[in-house]
Amino acid sequence: MKTSALVSAATAATLTLLAAPAHADGLEHLWTTTGFAEPESVVHDTEHDRLIVSNIDGHPGEADGQGFLSLLRLDGAMLERQWVTGLDAPKGMAIHGDRLYVSDLTELHVIDLTTGTIERTYAPSGAQFLNDVTAAADGRIFVSDMMSHTVYELDGDALEPWLAGDPLAHPNGVLAAGETLYVGNWGEGLRSDFTTEVAGGVLALNVDTGERLPLSFPQGRGNIDGLVMLPDYLVASDWVRGTLMVLPLDGTTPEVHELAPGVADIGHANDVLLVPQMQAGEVAAYRVASTNSR
Repeated sequence: MKTSALVSAATAATLTLLAAPAHADGLEHLWTTTGFAEPESVVHDTEHDRLIVSNIDGHPGEADGQGFLSLLRLDGAMLERQWVTGLDAPKGMAIHGDRLYVSDLTELHVIDLTTGTIERTYAPSGAQFLNDVTAAADGRIFVSDMMSHTVYELDGDALEPWLAGDPLAHPNGVLAAGETLYVGNWGEGLRSDFTTEVAGGVLALNVDTGERLPLSFPQGRGNIDGLVMLPDYLVASDWVRGTLMVLPLDGTTPEVHELAPGVADIGHANDVLLVPQMQAGEVAAYRVASTNSR
């Protein structure tokens, strides 16, 4: 693996700054940056005040060495299009301490956030399609495997299955929040185009025992990809329909915002939602105007 030289914003991407018009009721569009290659995930690196974007750059299930990570400023301007290269199909990411954890098909990479070097790679036996990644407050890392209906846990020095089978149904998004691990099921009866016979939804699990917990809000039915927690709200993305579902934790009526198919693993920087548009090769930023986020 290697890190590339800096690529200027003018040549690497086009940044479109808009005067923050409402894209839909309650959803304010801040900026869009183009020039990505199947962007799948966005994470906010608070220590370095930047955004990291995973680019699959090819088929999401092929080990082709074309995948890479990009760096953006918080306003969407490109810092470095190919920061870490030589990956296969990088998808979900999470940060704990000074390390970035990146799922890469059947592997989980641990990357130094300062140097961009891959320090270690975990390759769990039986992994098929590792997808989203989340970090619990105590440092445990959880990784979904969409094709084996499994959530893995990295605790200490081993990446091993934490929960497999029911109630997981092609699990994609994972989000650790306090004592709860939220999981976004893609659904049942997966087809070759990634649509399903039965839509998935959001699950809540005890982060220690895996016990299923009741939800205080609507499940958010759909092909769930990314999950983000804002004060008072859980936001879930539906990749197939291209929607953002804003699910109030108090159980009041959710909001559904229509974007475009390919809305992948969303992230956030404070109250700003970071939305990778995988099919369009773009990353966009929105503010959910109805939230009380800081």
